[in-house]
Amino acid sequence: MFFMISQSVGGAELHTITLANGLDKTRFRVSVIYLKNELDGTDVVQGLSKDVLVSCANVRRKIDIKALRTLCRFVNRESVDILVCTNEFALLYGWLTLKFSRSRVALAEVFHTTELRTWKAKLQMAFYRRFFYAADLVVFVCEKQRAYWQSKQLSLRSSSVIHNGIDVARFRNDFTSDDVFSLRAQFEFSSSDFVIGICASLRPEKAHLDLLDALALLKRQGHVLKCMIIGDGPERKKIERAIDARGLRGDVAVTGFLPDVRKYVAACDVMVLVSRYIETFSLSALEAMALRKPIIMSEVGGAAEQVSHGHNGQLFPAGDIEALARSILEVQMANADGKMGVNARASVVDRFSLDKMLMKYDQTLLALARRNKEWCP
Repeated sequence: MFFMISQSVGGAELHTITLANGLDKTRFRVSVIYLKNELDGTDVVQGLSKDVLVSCANVRRKIDIKALRTLCRFVNRESVDILVCTNEFALLYGWLTLKFSRSRVALAEVFHTTELRTWKAKLQMAFYRRFFYAADLVVFVCEKQRAYWQSKQLSLRSSSVIHNGIDVARFRNDFTSDDVFSLRAQFEFSSSDFVIGICASLRPEKAHLDLLDALALLKRQGHVLKCMIIGDGPERKKIERAIDARGLRGDVAVTGFLPDVRKYVAACDVMVLVSRYIETFSLSALEAMALRKPIIMSEVGGAAEQVSHGHNGQLFPAGDIEALARSILEVQMANADGKMGVNARASVVDRFSLDKMLMKYDQTLLALARRNKEWCP
């Protein structure tokens, strides 16, 4: 059984849906409980397969006794062996549910968070620490994340790292030259232009302005480059004003929200992610790499586990505009024959495919269930 906070779109929620759908149904009977009915846009549970049982606990306050009773009944009725929680609030309710129901169920946490940027978040984590120690297993999504929390003295009984994975069959660059050129023409980009892409929500932490600063620097140096900003978000007006202020109108296009970004990524020559923080292990980077695009990433979160510098992309210090500009030029030269893009896809197929991620979760959760039966005969 999976606990997640709500049915609204988020990276952790989408990860939960992917796991629920993809676990081996000959070994697992899967159910998903979302704690709060807080739909904000797309309802992610609509993406669950028909063989996954789904329900809402209707949590309305921090500790909701009525909701806890509902969860206890559900856990007991479904004879749950493992309760897998997504992030801290779900872990709190997982622990409370098992305490109230007195069920001998293994408790696991899939943790997606790295840096805490506000005092509120830090105080909340101080409260949640005890529940991390209570979990039978905590799964991190990259080695850098686990090392970070070890350095913060987060006490755990057992931990594992399972990297995020993507569907490499879906993210495959089978687009024709005509597809790419016609899409570029929509933004008045030519077939010969070198196009830099960024696919990330337009939010402050994604640091789009750093990329614009690097492009402005390169333009002053005489380099002719284009940029496609793929996505939308609260920073859009600020970014559009910055494009004009830096003299980049005509060089930079903002696509707005797109339900399917694959063709747009395919129309770029290189993809970048320039986040200054909150980038634990980027799915967007993996998707771009699977589409045979070299990736330039700021060295935050698990970037160094995704990018082999000079082989399938480049890394640069977050916030270093000159280093970012140099990386763009170096990748432009290094990928002239497309080899770096081929290496990028091979890296994802070899290490970060959805099948490999699901196989690791299958193995990890089965082992946890067996251990729990030994502990609680």
